[in-house]
Amino acid sequence: MHINQVSAILYTVRDFIHSRDELSNTLGKLSEIGFQAVELCGISDEVATPAEVAELCRENNLTISSAHENWDLIQEEPQAAAKRVKTYGCDFVCYPWPGSVEITDAAAIAELITSLGKSAEAIKSEGLQLCYHNHAVEFMKHEGAILMDKVIEQSDLQLELDTYWTQLGGCNPAKAITKWSGRISILHMKDMVAYGNDARFSEIGKGNLDWKEIIPAADAAGVKWFVIEQDQTWGRDPFESLADSFAYVKDNLVS
Repeated sequence: MHINQVSAILYTVRDFIHSRDELSNTLGKLSEIGFQAVELCGISDEVATPAEVAELCRENNLTISSAHENWDLIQEEPQAAAKRVKTYGCDFVCYPWPGSVEITDAAAIAELITSLGKSAEAIKSEGLQLCYHNHAVEFMKHEGAILMDKVIEQSDLQLELDTYWTQLGGCNPAKAITKWSGRISILHMKDMVAYGNDARFSEIGKGNLDWKEIIPAADAAGVKWFVIEQDQTWGRDPFESLADSFAYVKDNLVS
């Protein structure tokens, strides 16, 4: 992993992108931390159009690594989703969450995978790749196999594998990365800390995930982008949390 492959998803700072000025200020802060790339998420068109977002990123010396798009748009109008992401100048459209799909229903899962497979083909025809972002629920077993295996086996989807949710789902992240080598374009770097008998998100390096095992596995598997995310910062300034994560990554994990 090289430092220019490290990106920050805007979901972590979602409370600071409600206006164009806020967005510009947020991008500036991320650049000051040292990030050279961002993953887009949650920016309303009323705040800034895709073209305006791309320009604001350029002004702040940030590459757009990838973009989360609305799940309904991806399934119902995949080429429209691809054209939005093309405007950003990146190659990866991310499917963030299976929306209203009943994830415990085998027929619903089969339909979802078929639908996303068709979307992946349509997006590929536009020169981009569709990546499936997982949570813990995709590690539930259905008919002897976890959903993530079905996604890999029954579609041409790439993965945006999330380390925290993979661990919470009961799988070792490094082993999952090795298992699905060649199918993971983006890795969501998210650490986990014990909080009593529960798990919490934490800054990279402050939790219990074995990054010295995860990152070499990701490099060997061909991961292209390493996106730092922290869904909740538990009262801390999220920019401070991102700065701590970035510093740990820069000092301990990059080549």
